[in-house]
Amino acid sequence: MSITIKSHNPEPTLVPHGCLPVDSVRTDHYLCRPDLIVRRHVCADDTYFVVKDPINGQMYRFAQGHYTLLTSFDGKRTVAEIIRESVRRDTRNPEQLSELESFVGQLIRAALIIPAGTGNADRVLQRAAAHRARQWKSRWNILYVKLPAFDPDRLLTRLQPVLRAVFEPTGVLAFGLLVLLAIGMVVLSFRSVSAQSELLHFRAFFNVANLFWLWLALGLTKILHEFGHALSCKHFGGECHEMGIVLMMFTPCLYCDVSDVSTFQNKWHRIFVSTAGIYVELAIASIAALVWCGTVGGIAHNIAFALMAFCSVNTLLVNANPLMRFDGYYILSDLLEIPNLRQKAQKYFQQFVIDRLGLGAAAPPPAVPHGRIFIAYAVASTFYRWIFSGLILWGLHQLLQPYGLGSISLVLALCAAILLIVFPILSMAGVVWRAARTTKQFRGYRFLTTALILGMLGAGILLMPIPRTIHAAFTLEPCSMQAVFAPIDGRLISIHVSDGQFVRSGDCLATLENTELEMQVLQLEHEVRRLEIDAERLRALGRQSDCQWIVDLAGGTRAHLKTRRQQLDRMVLRAECDGVVVLRPQPGDLPVGVSLEQAMTQWRDSPLLPENQGCFVNGGTIVCELHADSSHQAVLVVDQTNLEFLEVGQACSIQLDAFPTITLSGEVTDVARREAAEAPQQLARDGGGALVSVRESSGIDRPLTSYYRVQVRLQDGVGTNRRHFHDLLIPGFRGRAVIHTGSWTCWQQMLRLFHASVRY
Repeated sequence: MSITIKSHNPEPTLVPHGCLPVDSVRTDHYLCRPDLIVRRHVCADDTYFVVKDPINGQMYRFAQGHYTLLTSFDGKRTVAEIIRESVRRDTRNPEQLSELESFVGQLIRAALIIPAGTGNADRVLQRAAAHRARQWKSRWNILYVKLPAFDPDRLLTRLQPVLRAVFEPTGVLAFGLLVLLAIGMVVLSFRSVSAQSELLHFRAFFNVANLFWLWLALGLTKILHEFGHALSCKHFGGECHEMGIVLMMFTPCLYCDVSDVSTFQNKWHRIFVSTAGIYVELAIASIAALVWCGTVGGIAHNIAFALMAFCSVNTLLVNANPLMRFDGYYILSDLLEIPNLRQKAQKYFQQFVIDRLGLGAAAPPPAVPHGRIFIAYAVASTFYRWIFSGLILWGLHQLLQPYGLGSISLVLALCAAILLIVFPILSMAGVVWRAARTTKQFRGYRFLTTALILGMLGAGILLMPIPRTIHAAFTLEPCSMQAVFAPIDGRLISIHVSDGQFVRSGDCLATLENTELEMQVLQLEHEVRRLEIDAERLRALGRQSDCQWIVDLAGGTRAHLKTRRQQLDRMVLRAECDGVVVLRPQPGDLPVGVSLEQAMTQWRDSPLLPENQGCFVNGGTIVCELHADSSHQAVLVVDQTNLEFLEVGQACSIQLDAFPTITLSGEVTDVARREAAEAPQQLARDGGGALVSVRESSGIDRPLTSYYRVQVRLQDGVGTNRRHFHDLLIPGFRGRAVIHTGSWTCWQQMLRLFHASVRY
C-alpha cells in the first residue's frame, strides 16, 4: 500500500528553543536578512507572519510581537539595545527578558539575522546550513525515513501552461460531471460488482504476471497524486523543489514538498492545493469506473476495477482523514483557521490534564476559543495513530509469519509501542512532574479523583476480556473416504470409471496386467501337473516314501499357485463400497532401478485418467479414492504456536474461497499430536494457496514452519437451500477458518506477544 503525504515540513514553525545564548553577542550589531519572503496571515482569532528562507526553503511562523522584534534588527543598534527597547514596550511579563534572549539566540542560529557588515554574513549562513544538516541526520525514526529523489521545478514549469485548465472553474466543473457519470454507471452495474463470478474473476487476476501491471498502475496513480499537489501549488504562484519517497510505518509512500503553500494569503488556495491529490485520484477512479463498465474480462478490466476501488476507498478513508498528517489534516486546519492544529491541540491537552490533576497555576489560564476542538482532536488523533500503526504491523506480521519470521514483526511492534505509547506517556509524566514542582496551588482532592479514575480506566482496559481466535487455512476432504491401491506392479490395460462417477460395491474400476505374474502362474500350473504325474508314477512302482515327498512338494507348489492366482485376480480393481470416484492428482515417481520400458510408460497426474491407459503403475500406488457419503470435513493447518489453545469441541467458522459470501459453521473433532510431514497441495504456495512451502524433487510440498492438522466437521445445514449448498461442495476446495478458543485479557495478550518476541 502506498500512502501519500504532502510534505515533511508542511507547516511553518518557530525555530527550536535554547539553540544559542546571546550573552556573547549583546554588543554586536545584527541585521534582519533583506531576502526573507514574508506573508501576513489573518485568522479568526490571531494574526501571524509566515517567513520563508529562500536559501533552504524553511518556513517560520511568528506572532506579531516576535515578528516586530525580528524586523527591529537594522544593523545600527546592538542586540542589548533592541532587547531593552522591546522590554520597555511590554512590561506585563516578568520573565520576558530571558524569553527574548532565548528567542534572539534562535534567530541567530537559524541565520534569520546576520552580523552587520560584509565580512561575516557568508560564514554565518554556512554555519547555519551545516547545523541544519547535522540536525537532519540526528532526526532518525524507524517509523519515518525520508528519501528525497529529485527537484521537479523545471518539469512543473513546462507542464503548468498545458494543465492549468484542470485547476480552473471549467476543469472543476468537468471533474464534477465525470464523478457523477462514474457513480451513475457503477450504481447501474452494482449487480456485476457484487456478483460471485466477478469476484472470482478478479481473484484469478492475481498472479505474478498481472501483479506487475497492477503495481505499475497504482504506482503511476500515486505519482499523479503528488503532481496534482505540485501543479496546483505552481498554479497559485508557489514553488515545489522536492519530491521523493518516505518509509512511514514501514510502508513506502510518496511525498511532495509544497511547503510554499503556507505563504498563500488566500486560505481557499491553500485548501485547494491540499485537496489536489484527492481531486486527481477521484478523477482516476472515475475514469477507471468507466473503463470497467465498458470492458468484459481481461487485464484492463481487472486493473480498472482495482483502481476504481483503491483510488476511491483509500483516498477518502486515508488521505482525506484529518486525524493523520495527510491531505485531510491540512484541509481541516485551513478550514478552522487554526495553524499548527496538532501542536496546539497537544499543548492544550497537556494543560487540560495538568489542570484536572489539580496542578494548575494559581491564575486560571486564558480561555481558548477552540478548547473542546483541541481536546477532541488530540485524543482522536492519538488513538487513530495507534490503530493505524497496529493494523500495519498486524499486516506485516501476517506476511512474515508463514516464513517463520513472525518474531521480527513482534520486535518492530515493541519498538513502535515504545515510540508511540511509552515515550508520549513519559513525556506527559515529565510535564506533570514539572508542573507539580512549580505549582503554587495544589488541589489534592482533584488530583486523587483524577488519578483514581485514570487508574480504574487503565485497569479496566488491561483486564477487559477480548475474544481469542485462531486463523488457519484449510482444504475440504470427505468424512468417509476409502483409497483404492494397486496391489502389485502392472500395466493399466483398461479404465472403466471417470472422475465423479458413482459406483456400487463390486463394480470394476480398472484392470492391470502383469505379464511376469501371468508367466509365474503358468509355470506353477505346469509344475503342479508334472509333480502329480511323478507322484502317480512312484505310487505305481510302490515307492511310497518317495511318493510322499513328491506329494508334499506338490502341495506347497499348489499353495504358491493359489497365492499367485489371488494376486492375478486382484489385478482387476473393484470397488469395496458404494461411493463416488475421485481422481486426486499425485506425484508418480518411479523407484530406483526400474526398466527403461517402465520409465517411458509412467502415468501423469492421476493413474485413472484416460490418457494414462497403457501406463505402468507401481504397487501400492493410490489409483483413486471412493467417497462413501456427501458429508465433508475441513482439514486445517495450524501453526504450532497456537496448538496449546486447541481442544476438541471448539466452534469454528468456515469461509470457502469459492463462496466468499457464505460462512459455514463446524466443530473441532480431532487435533493431531504429530507435526504434518507435508502440506496439502491446494494450500501450498505453488498450488495457489497461502501456506509457504518448498516443493521437493519427489513432488511433495514441505512447509517451512511447523504445522499440525486439525479436523473440523461441518455441521449440517438447516433448510432446503443450505442442504442444496452442501451438495455443491467438492473435495479440494480451500478457504480460511476461524476457531473460537475462548477469551483472554488484554494484559495476557500483551504478555504473550512479549514472550513470543523474545523467545529466541
